[in-house]
Amino acid sequence: MQRLMIAVSLVIALAACVDGSSGPGATPPQVSGARQPTLAARPWERAQGELDATLADIRTRGLRSARQHIPALERELSDAGAAYAVAEAPGETKYVLVDGMAETLGGLLKGAEEKRKTIAVKSPYPPISLVLASYYNEVNLPADALRVLDAGLALPQQIGDAKLGMHLPLLVSERGVALGRLKRWPEALANYQTGLALPALMDRDRARMLRGRGVILVELKRLDEAEAAFNDSLKVEPKNSIAVNELRYIAELRRGRPAVNGQMTMPNLPADVPR
Repeated sequence: MQRLMIAVSLVIALAACVDGSSGPGATPPQVSGARQPTLAARPWERAQGELDATLADIRTRGLRSARQHIPALERELSDAGAAYAVAEAPGETKYVLVDGMAETLGGLLKGAEEKRKTIAVKSPYPPISLVLASYYNEVNLPADALRVLDAGLALPQQIGDAKLGMHLPLLVSERGVALGRLKRWPEALANYQTGLALPALMDRDRARMLRGRGVILVELKRLDEAEAAFNDSLKVEPKNSIAVNELRYIAELRRGRPAVNGQMTMPNLPADVPR
């Protein structure tokens, strides 16, 4: 009962806690102890600034405009492990870098169990991994995309191995694009199977995973399974043009049309990506 009351209290306080330590002009929390992170020592704020600047350019000038930001984003992603260590440094206050509401609640509960003041901060590192990978896939550098995606997927989670981060489906989906472009078909297929097994998968993410799986099955010449995957995706997202076109292509293959070199055509970094 006590744990439930703590959880309810944390949910009520969530809006005040999430991102309460970041952003221009934010007032640093008053904490004691020499080992508490100071404003200058919060590396996630610098990373968030780089991410925000990149996304602003992408929104106005397209994905390839991220090019000028790539070195800075790569640096921030490589420093992510150190940032998570700083966030959980010993002291009265604990920062938790979270990716979505489920992780926020999990992180705050952990802080309550440790009897530490806990501040949840939206982690910039999963979306940084996604932006980098989307850019690399866009400019046909899938090996680099795979590298940064694996780094993003290896980031710490706040709820054990529950895999509830809101960017996880997008990272897994983008990873399938990279593996497809590298023509690593069995790995790509396994990747989409992993994605489809993620808990609490939203409809649009499930449909995207099914389309990716269908594309890989076409490349493996498993046309019946590919057709089923695209039809299943249409049950979730009716009239999706990618699925409809792929079903037409499968029908043409069955009529004897020569196969064309596959290219993953799913959109990179969708406009409605959670940020």
